Amino acid sequence: MSWSSTVPEGTEGDDVRAKWLHILTGLAVLAATVALGATPASHAEPTAGAPADEESDGLAPCTEGPFTDVGIDHPFCPEITWLADRGLAEGFEDGTFRPTDAVSRQAMAAFLFRYVAPADVLVPDEASFADVPLDHEFSTAIEWMVSVGLTTGYDDGTFRPTDAVSRQATAAFLFRLQAPEDFIAEPFASFGDVAPGHPFFTEIEWLAGTGITTGYEDGTFRPTNAVSRQATAAFVQRYDAEFSELVPPVPDGFVDPEWFAGRQMEYLEFATEARSRNSALNLLNHLERADRDPDFTPTEIDVVVDDFPGSWNKFDNYLDTADFDLLYLINLWLAYGDDLTEDLRDGIEEVLVDFKYWYTDPSPDGVVDERWYWSENHRIIFHTLEYLAGQEFPDTVFTITGMTGAEHRDRAAVWIDEWLEERVEFGFSEWHSNVYYQKDVTPLLSLVEWADDPVLAERAAMMLDVVLLDLALHTLDGNNGATAGRSYMKDKSIAPDQDVFGIVKLLFDQTDEPYVSRGEPGASLLSRAKKYRLPQVIYDIARSDAEMVDRERMGVSIDLDVPLVPSAEDPYGWERPAPPFGIDYDDPANVPFWWERGALTAWPVVPITLDTIEQYDLWDVPSFQQFDAIRGIITNPDGTYNYNLAMQLAHTLRDVLNIGLLEEINSYTYRTGDVMLSSAQNYRPGAHGNQYHAWQATLGSRAVVFTTHPGNEPRTGNRWVDGDLYWTGTGSMPYTAQEGPAAIHIYAPAYEIPTEGPFADLLASFRFLDYTHAWFPTEEFDEVVEEGNWVFGRKGDGYVALWSWRDTEWRTHGPDVVNQNGLTEDYDLVAPGGPDNVWITEVGDATRWAGGFEAFRAAMVAATPEVTKLASTDPLSDPFGGFEVEWTSPSQGTLEFGTAQPFVVDGTEVALDGYPRMENPWVSLPFGGRDLGVAIGERRLDLDFETWSRAAS
Repeated sequence: MSWSSTVPEGTEGDDVRAKWLHILTGLAVLAATVALGATPASHAEPTAGAPADEESDGLAPCTEGPFTDVGIDHPFCPEITWLADRGLAEGFEDGTFRPTDAVSRQAMAAFLFRYVAPADVLVPDEASFADVPLDHEFSTAIEWMVSVGLTTGYDDGTFRPTDAVSRQATAAFLFRLQAPEDFIAEPFASFGDVAPGHPFFTEIEWLAGTGITTGYEDGTFRPTNAVSRQATAAFVQRYDAEFSELVPPVPDGFVDPEWFAGRQMEYLEFATEARSRNSALNLLNHLERADRDPDFTPTEIDVVVDDFPGSWNKFDNYLDTADFDLLYLINLWLAYGDDLTEDLRDGIEEVLVDFKYWYTDPSPDGVVDERWYWSENHRIIFHTLEYLAGQEFPDTVFTITGMTGAEHRDRAAVWIDEWLEERVEFGFSEWHSNVYYQKDVTPLLSLVEWADDPVLAERAAMMLDVVLLDLALHTLDGNNGATAGRSYMKDKSIAPDQDVFGIVKLLFDQTDEPYVSRGEPGASLLSRAKKYRLPQVIYDIARSDAEMVDRERMGVSIDLDVPLVPSAEDPYGWERPAPPFGIDYDDPANVPFWWERGALTAWPVVPITLDTIEQYDLWDVPSFQQFDAIRGIITNPDGTYNYNLAMQLAHTLRDVLNIGLLEEINSYTYRTGDVMLSSAQNYRPGAHGNQYHAWQATLGSRAVVFTTHPGNEPRTGNRWVDGDLYWTGTGSMPYTAQEGPAAIHIYAPAYEIPTEGPFADLLASFRFLDYTHAWFPTEEFDEVVEEGNWVFGRKGDGYVALWSWRDTEWRTHGPDVVNQNGLTEDYDLVAPGGPDNVWITEVGDATRWAGGFEAFRAAMVAATPEVTKLASTDPLSDPFGGFEVEWTSPSQGTLEFGTAQPFVVDGTEVALDGYPRMENPWVSLPFGGRDLGVAIGERRLDLDFETWSRAAS
């Protein structure tokens, strides 16, 4: 590293690529690195420009000089080579190392700043030192030292940035950084030239007491001396030789391995507080803890196949989610197969050989295969299972296909690559999902840990980085509170209920909420991980308190609203829009692509959907039986399908039938350290959606607000079920536009289910209720205030405001009627009077509102939105009319938006689509881009998907 006042600050930043270990261990290393004369016990201290008094521990002689001024005969050549080989020093641009140069105070500030790598630094309005103005190249680092109490400068108000660092000043810097509160110096001096009463006596005695320094052979410390770069190289190397078990040999840009091991053990200790015999992951956790902790003895590990009746029922009867169960069992088998009972080991092996890995493979006679192969998460899980099973049994003939394991492995490898390439090009179809991102993490992690092919393992690690980066950007207090392509009420009301909670808690450590599951898939497999470590930059982003906006675009646009025009050229008689990215609608090989995106009933895809259902006997599968009534309408007398009629029906009912369509999404998320607001910008407005989560304001792990248009009255019972559309999904999606911390949500259904006629009964399940409502759990907030049509909530220093055009009222259900997840106070804010309504929300925090919560409320109340109700223009496509809204947000200016008008902010139209793939303060990636660079402070992660290379620093 260029410890020279003549080298720009940016040049120095490339020399240190990562923090070595956690701060306390690292400070000792840093002390050795820059102690300006310190050395471990039994090592005499070299003077600047002189060789060490003894040979370095374990260093081979130089075979070539690392720099032009450090040849093989240089007395410090081995130490300087050691430093350079580990990326700790690159020297100067002219190829020199300048071994006898001293280290300046400004360079020391930069070194400490980059070592600690604070994510956010508040620069004062006025400089702290007269000789370091705010535009000084080292100002940020020096001001940071002031802010954390490392320096106060000199009595004359100067910092003297170009002065050489003295040994006594270094002792003070390090003492203050570690802040050893219980250290009291003994009244006996360790050095003849630093007596009690010396202004730096305590700091220097602490340095001696840690063993970082022993002084010089003559018994002095020489407090005012500086140290040379060559001496620093010797100190770092000698410290490493003395304490090598504490210091990773090369900084690598990933989270500290010791810290990560501690996070893993924390979860393992929780997971092993109880034993669940029917949980493969709980057994894995017990065996893993026993492997790490010699004082822990696992109990009840004599598990047999009969302990997993649910899993084997899924395997034997071809039931849905069998792939989930088998993924956990194969991880158990690969990690601790030798510790399993012979019965369980043999049972897992038999299932792996007998398993049906893809829908195109034959089913045994008489079997109805109910497994869902096509969603984003199921695809990668099935392919991962096939790959790992084939890898383990390459010469075994698999039962279903008659292919060998090696053939299965090779087939799965191709499909895994296709899945990865689709994520690179289009992002995730199940965007920001607090449920299914867990199901992406676990198979990707399994490939990282178990795939013998290092190229495939590296690719899986890169995509795992992308998923975790997404979670880092959209998590606050352990709550992945973003808009989501697929989510359920059982997951989104509080953070601990989310399937990704164990992952974000273990990796990001940003919530006090306890773990809830002793066999949680993400946390369990991460706690066993030996090869994957999180890039430090992702951890820093997750924990950043900086104000940020994240805009993302994912998915493939499928234009279903184009007019239906007859075509003699199309084999099915209708002119279809050009297939996006050339992905043909009719090619059977593209069925996984289209069905992953829920496009089964998208009218251009309907012909291949019907052919696939027919070819693979899917009409009897429960997931497809809901379409059986339509089957009778579109079947010709000779038993063939009337594709033309089927496409016409699908086009007419496009806002109703495409309940799970996952097309292109443009998401917008605003986040500070206290609040987050996330929206799907104008996503399928007016259309029905069973699992969409349109928007959410998040103020904590349990303090969240969102609205839905309910599809049914709440179902009774003590739990939320996936199909209950009271809070899950929405009878119609809102027209949504967000700018910064403010958003407008307009509900105007694009359809209405008839109560009479041929489709009344057929489409009855798509009806919706005559009101919209908001989830606003009052008891999870510190304050809730109602003023007119506004409801305000405060949680800590975070604020949320919610306004409804229709008057609202709290609806009481009672815990003995419906699931309330433990709530006893108001939470269901209903706006009766119609399914059409305007909801407005804005979030804020104490940092940005000088007058606090009261000022925030006053500003909102003073800015009453102006809403114009529009008449219906078409009873079929616009049965309820629409709205025009104008509202002056106290923070964002005048916002104008409507069901038939663009989004305008202070007179300028703002696009709600066409976003980059990802754009925020730390990432800028165009849609379809293949070079993902992430940077925060001095941390970096570079994922080059063109060459499939991964580098962290």
